[in-house]
Amino acid sequence: MKYKILVMEEIGQLAIREAEVPKPDKGQVLVRIKNCNICTTDWQNWNGMRGKSNKSFPYAPGHEAAGIIEAIGEDVEGFKVGEHIAVGYTGCGYCDECKKGNTKSCKINTEIYPVEGVTGGFGMSQFMLINKNQVFKVNENLPFEEACYLEPLATAVHGVRKLSVNPGDTLLVIGAGNMGLVNAQVARAFGCRVFVSEVDETRIALAKSLGFEVMNPIKDDIVKFSNDFCNGYGLDHVVVAVGNTVATDQAFKVVKRGGKVLLFAAGYPSPELNLDVNKVHYGNWHIIGTGGASVGDYCLSNKYLSDGTVKVDKLVSYKVPLEEYEKAFTLAATPGNYRVSLVLWDK
Repeated sequence: MKYKILVMEEIGQLAIREAEVPKPDKGQVLVRIKNCNICTTDWQNWNGMRGKSNKSFPYAPGHEAAGIIEAIGEDVEGFKVGEHIAVGYTGCGYCDECKKGNTKSCKINTEIYPVEGVTGGFGMSQFMLINKNQVFKVNENLPFEEACYLEPLATAVHGVRKLSVNPGDTLLVIGAGNMGLVNAQVARAFGCRVFVSEVDETRIALAKSLGFEVMNPIKDDIVKFSNDFCNGYGLDHVVVAVGNTVATDQAFKVVKRGGKVLLFAAGYPSPELNLDVNKVHYGNWHIIGTGGASVGDYCLSNKYLSDGTVKVDKLVSYKVPLEEYEKAFTLAATPGNYRVSLVLWDK
């Protein structure tokens, strides 16, 4: 039996290849992928924004994937054929970093490449072969396009954990895009008082529908709004969920002495960090970078998705059949859209 795989042959060139459905080896699980959401990294690799330095072509994109267990190899316990799962990326489990629980820093590549000469995540394939430690069972009532949020939500959990927030802390998320609204919901779940800064009126409305106070820095003074929000004490934390210099500059205008700024979003070209080192020194600021997630972050992400603590249904802009992959990537790269979900099977 053959299955379809979406492959990026070169920048801007996508094609569907076919291959024989693989059988899982020891410690592996074969998943019938139902949906794979197009991450920002996927469409930016496709349209060339990220260049060629970090990819070797041909490349099979896709890592925000969810589906149903099709087959199980030897030495895999705790899973059954037919269970709904989402795919996580949790390291090998055996190296020094993994043993410390810092699985995001694992240096061992655990991806499986079922097609000779093609690397990548293979999430945009009708079948995906993964290691058992990458499998996370999800609530069967959760739509697959929402289960695909396991990985991006885990990265937000990882970042908020690095902030070491306390209940009642004040936190600003700059940007009500896809990951901005995920970060805002995670921070709220951790007990923070959260408001969001956004310039797009449609996104402002969506953020408000999720229960957040929102301000528009084009219309309002972000410093005054922040001071009013925290009763003049200064903001404890700022999450920069927009990859541009203006957003980064704003963060350091509103964070309090001893406060923390989390640089969550990347930008291409890279945003500038316009900082006076003396201000960092005397302000006792914490500047934190974040990326990826550890196994504990995936577990909490799974819980938040399954019990509805974090809601992502409004963050899926389109569901597009695999055969319309060009349309899907074009929509994903269109400003204003949230996630576009590729549907791998007709039924």
